[in-house]
Amino acid sequence: MKIPWSQIRHFSQAEFGGGKHDKQLNPGLVIRLDVARHIVGRPFDVHVAFARSGHSKGSAHYKGMAVDGHFSAAPDTDALSAFEAEYDALRAAGFVGIGFYPGWGPRPGWHADVMDRKGDGSLTEWVRGQDGVYRYGKGVVRQALIQHYG
Repeated sequence: MKIPWSQIRHFSQAEFGGGKHDKQLNPGLVIRLDVARHIVGRPFDVHVAFARSGHSKGSAHYKGMAVDGHFSAAPDTDALSAFEAEYDALRAAGFVGIGFYPGWGPRPGWHADVMDRKGDGSLTEWVRGQDGVYRYGKGVVRQALIQHYG
């Protein structure tokens, strides 16, 4: 299946490598990110989607199934509410891998992917702490949001 760029409302091909990675990108990744962006109502800056190196072994980026980036700031919303809305939108859009990175700049960011690690469509979530340690498990993202912004 090809990426239906004419149906993508909030992103251009240029934001995903200008078409040079279209064959490697999972169309569901772009479609889900477009849905999440629509739900949040704020732009999402794509840092990287498909990559050949620079990520962990077996990374979903190497399969074109992941995106890293951040939503623009919500000017009239407290940080906790804004980040919770982003997390909820990524879940509602159907991502099965969600990582939160509070130490990224210029703004904390997200990893979202469509790689079904468990084979059952269930969510895998994690947080990379300021100390560089990854914490995995149900509820760790929301706990980190409350810890950092609550």
